[in-house]
Amino acid sequence: LDHADDPGGGRALFPDAGQPVDGFREDWTPPPLVVRGRSFHVDDAGGDDARDGLTPATAWKSLARASAAAFAPGDALLLKRGGAWHEGLHPGGSGTASAWITVGAYGEGPRPRINGGAGSAVALLAQSFWELRDLDCTVDAEAAGDAGAIQIKSGEGPQPQGIRILNCMASEAGGQGIQVACDWQ
Repeated sequence: LDHADDPGGGRALFPDAGQPVDGFREDWTPPPLVVRGRSFHVDDAGGDDARDGLTPATAWKSLARASAAAFAPGDALLLKRGGAWHEGLHPGGSGTASAWITVGAYGEGPRPRINGGAGSAVALLAQSFWELRDLDCTVDAEAAGDAGAIQIKSGEGPQPQGIRILNCMASEAGGQGIQVACDWQ
């Protein structure tokens, strides 16, 4: 492996001093969202889980409903900006290298806020080619134990591939903002 351009020289742990960091910027905009499949919408205030979720006007209400859906390569799950949920999102399915599944935001306003409570806000188990973007994820730190606000974990099968996290906040999770691990408990 050639680590010539890696500021950390291939190390997993970095010293605090001497590493250039551009930091968080409120004005940063992720690349445009490209949906190659279906778009599903979730609206905490105006949604209804009995609807099909395929448009903002027929949005689902809960993340439990979104977690029960089977997402296919190229699909997108879009949460209404300014919305807030006090439940975790654990969607199913995997994308492919050419057709990722995206969890993102629609509308105007602040990032959608997901508080996973005693569990993770967003969890992917042995799933590949997912992109998480424009989300504000947290947990109830005292109740959640070691649950990360965003958890990416493998199961007993193949290791997950292709996980992107863009423009997301992961906070108040007891030191486990974004957790990547090789076991699921």
